[in-house]
Amino acid sequence: MDADISSIELFDKFRKNAKNINCIVSDNEEIKKLYFYHKRSAINTLSKDLVDSRKTKPIKIIKEKSTTLNKIIENSQFNKTKINLLSIDIENHEYEALHKFNFLKYKIDVIVVECLNIKLKKLEIYNQSLNHIINSNIYKLLLNNDYKLINWVHSDLIFVRNDFEV
Repeated sequence: MDADISSIELFDKFRKNAKNINCIVSDNEEIKKLYFYHKRSAINTLSKDLVDSRKTKPIKIIKEKSTTLNKIIENSQFNKTKINLLSIDIENHEYEALHKFNFLKYKIDVIVVECLNIKLKKLEIYNQSLNHIINSNIYKLLLNNDYKLINWVHSDLIFVRNDFEV
């Protein structure tokens, strides 16, 4: 899933066996503001807080209807299959995309989720703190839904289900 259609076109070309969807993912279905920096930008975001924390500003704001992760999975070929991996990197909007997710229905083995600290003045990959992570909403949400943190790489947290077996 990606909000940028040019990224989806590349995914379709190089990830032929994947289901690539052009959409905005959030906790509900309503018109959202996408702060757009440029095509295929890794910093396009729905988070006004993140935009406000950055020196660079978006070139435009796109208003588009969001959808939920539950709805995307329900309307896909994965709605009755086991999902091994979910990776979420949506620039400070990960909690919003997951907090209403049906963890009981879709028991995903491994979830990789970005955890940004927008209060940091320097790049988070060098300055991220464990204290920030364990106090974050995303960490608490995943722990409360039977996941445990097993690794941390830069700003990405890797969680596995407590009943996951290798």
